[in-house]
Order: sequence, then C-alpha cells, then structure tokens
Amino acid sequence: MQPTSQTAQPATPPNDLITIQEAARILQYDCTRTVLNYGHAGDLELWPKSRRRYLVTRSSVYRFLVNRRKHYVETHQMDLFLAH
Repeated sequence: MQPTSQTAQPATPPNDLITIQEAARILQYDCTRTVLNYGHAGDLELWPKSRRRYLVTRSSVYRFLVNRRKHYVETHQMDLFLAH
C-alpha cells in the first residue's frame, strides 16, 4: 500500500532514478544531447532532438513542452511501462 498523502516533496533524490541510456532505450530516443539535472529532485532530463524534455524516473516520465514564444512550460505525466 502506498501512502495517500504526497503533498510534501522530498529534498533528496528519489531512489527510482534510471540511467540516461535506459531512458533513451525506453523512450526510443538517441542520446544525442547533454543530460541535465532538473531542480533539487535530481532526476534525469532527457533531451531528444525536438523541444520536448523528459524528466525520467523508473516509475514515470514527465514531459515538458517548452513554448519559447509565450514563455511557459506545460507539464504532462506519462505512464512508463518497463519491459522485463
């Protein structure tokens, strides 16, 4: 069972981080851009050739759509199914 209260975000990196190679394989992207840290969470940020950024953990992928003209970021959480 998972806790129902998840309002407080931990300041330490989560223990479900995956490597950029795993993320690139799962998302079917070539690892052609620099891997960046994202915020205090320390998750990996995968840069494909497009403007989309993927904040990747083992359990989920957060997609960041950057609109440079309007200066805002849309965040979408996507389910990530790992192959065994």
